[in-house]
Amino acid sequence: HAQSEYWVGYAAWRRVDTETAGKYWRGYLAQAQRLARLEPRTVRSYMELGYAHGNLCELSMNQRRDVARGLQHCRQSIAFEREALKLEPGNLTNGMALANRLGWMADALVGAGDLDEAVRYRKAEQKQIDALIARDPRNVELRVRQTWPQIGIGKIAESRGETDKAAAILKRALAQLDGVARDFPDDF
Repeated sequence: HAQSEYWVGYAAWRRVDTETAGKYWRGYLAQAQRLARLEPRTVRSYMELGYAHGNLCELSMNQRRDVARGLQHCRQSIAFEREALKLEPGNLTNGMALANRLGWMADALVGAGDLDEAVRYRKAEQKQIDALIARDPRNVELRVRQTWPQIGIGKIAESRGETDKAAAILKRALAQLDGVARDFPDDF
């Protein structure tokens, strides 16, 4: 049922019907909380709570109605996904989910005007992805995702008027993507 709540909300989100998306994503969170009561402290319940709070973070920050609540959902999402990784530290999918959520938190902080904290989250995202790549260096998706925090930091630099710094960061990210395309031509 939780997955149905998510996907109906996602369909509404894709149609830019944020009211309906919010209704179903709050329902998804309620189902994730129910799962957590039935299966306390499990990887599955932590990840479902992380995904549910992540969706509400994205929704709140997109609407910019309640930035404080959006940031709280982002923080909760990260906390739950970190708990899941403590239980299964080698889980690549959950490790990638956490990296993704750290990036969303950075974007939310940019939206809230806290650029310094946004850079810190982008660096945490980079550290998470680098750790995953250390375990799986030939993973093309990870190698591409490795550029996302750099691009985010470049955008922050550009928004601060640091155009030379932004250009240098973005050029490095582009060179890295070129390297991935060269090293893995069949996968890129």
